[in-house]
Amino acid sequence: MACSRPEADIECWPPDDASEDSSSDRDRAKSVDFFATHRHESIARRRGARRRGGVALAQREARRDEMSIAGLALAMALVAQTTPLPVYYQPRVTFRTDYGSITISLDAAHAPVTTCNFLRYVQQGRFSRGSFFRTEVSESNDNPNAINVIQAATRQGSNDPGLGPIPLERTRDTGLSHLAGTISMARDGPDTATSSFFIVVEDSPSLDFGGTRNPDGQGFAAFGKVVAGMEAVHGIHRAAATAEALDDTVLFSQVYATGDYRPWCEADATGFISGPGRPALK
Repeated sequence: MACSRPEADIECWPPDDASEDSSSDRDRAKSVDFFATHRHESIARRRGARRRGGVALAQREARRDEMSIAGLALAMALVAQTTPLPVYYQPRVTFRTDYGSITISLDAAHAPVTTCNFLRYVQQGRFSRGSFFRTEVSESNDNPNAINVIQAATRQGSNDPGLGPIPLERTRDTGLSHLAGTISMARDGPDTATSSFFIVVEDSPSLDFGGTRNPDGQGFAAFGKVVAGMEAVHGIHRAAATAEALDDTVLFSQVYATGDYRPWCEADATGFISGPGRPALK
């Protein structure tokens, strides 16, 4: 699939690691093979029936096979709806920095609103020339609910109104937690997050729903995790800073997405993401 806006530092969406195998892949392949085998066997039965008993017997065999195939197709459809997509179909975003590349697997299945909103910024090139600008280190922080995170923003800064605020997907509802490597949305009040995000360096349950980091107790919207490049995250976290502001912001030299957003996000006629396309898994 050709990239619609190559100037926006966006790579094409189909997964580049589609050779990975998974149990769900194998199960689906077996289902397809079984369906084809079943069809070939039914054709053979009908030919045998025609030879043995003429047209009437062959027609009865055909009706039986049609009912059987319809039932099998329905069963396969139900399986497809309940079987999670292989992990490489979950969209990933990579941020290239002077500290190295950081690749994040987004959890579109459990946090579709946040994920599809995040992908809108990537797809439209809004993170191009953005940066990590803040680091919070608990050991040197007098906040009673200190955490260890690095925070990033678009080139417009952490107050960028961007594409507007989105609803807060609480960890109570998504089932996700702020473990080390988790990506989550920065916010003020509930339902105010836009584009600024942070990456958790150490497990931080105070960021979950009911936690004490934010006085409202609603927590923050976790929506994915780092799958490659945690050494870069630690490097940025340890970088020199004054009052949490990095002395030298860490610019994104390139931002691109891989994987497939289409099972999760709605897109307009031009292919640009407009919002989530399915409810979150429970």
